Parts: sequence; structure tokens; C-alpha cells
Amino acid sequence: MRPDYDYVDFNYQVERIEGARVSYYVARITGPDPNYRLRRYFLQQERSTVYGKCNCEQFYCQLYDGIFEVSLKYYDKETGELLSRKRQWIVVLDGDEYDYDDEEMNYQYVLYTAGMLALQSQWGYSA
Repeated sequence: MRPDYDYVDFNYQVERIEGARVSYYVARITGPDPNYRLRRYFLQQERSTVYGKCNCEQFYCQLYDGIFEVSLKYYDKETGELLSRKRQWIVVLDGDEYDYDDEEMNYQYVLYTAGMLALQSQWGYSA
């Protein structure tokens, strides 16, 4: 953890679905990547299982200034076919969190935002 940042606590739940395998991650976008379009730094998350009505897993991590991708995919356990996909984008700036869904965000905007945040943190520049 870097002490010079204002951290934002991020919690989310992943519902367990019978017959499905789930894949998820939270990643900080660090720039462009020639193979995957975006370079990602995958965050480690604390995990706990919640039983009862929701039968889900809860995850926790701390975010700091930057742009983050939250990806959640469900696959059929038998065939491996993708059943559903959800992606969310989170921009953190000075301890404030701004959420965007996948339709609001595009590749160019992700890179632009990541670049502006890098300029702000490295040289104190603000647009």
C-alpha cells in the first residue's frame, strides 16, 4: 500500500450459479498493451463466502488513484461456453469513486483517463 494515496474500499459480491463456473478479477489499467489492448495490474482481493439467501462470495480490495476494470464471467461447467459477461469501470481520483458500465466506457476513453491520471500523479498536472 502506498501511504500518499487516498484509498477507496471496494466490495462486491459474486453470486454462485448451479452448473456454472465463475471467473472474475479487479485490475488497474496501466496503459496500452499490444496483445490485450489494455495493460492490467491484477489486484489481490480478500475473499469470504456468504451462505444463506444469496449463496455468494464477497470480495474486498482497496483502490487508489487510477482506472480499474472489474470483470465477471460465468461459464458452463460442462461445455466451457460463456454464459454471461459483465464489466464495470471505476475511476478513482483523490479518494472519490466514479462508476461506469461497459457501454459508457470505450478503449480510447480508458487510455485517455489513464494517461491524465498518470500526468496528475507524476507531475501534478491537471486538465
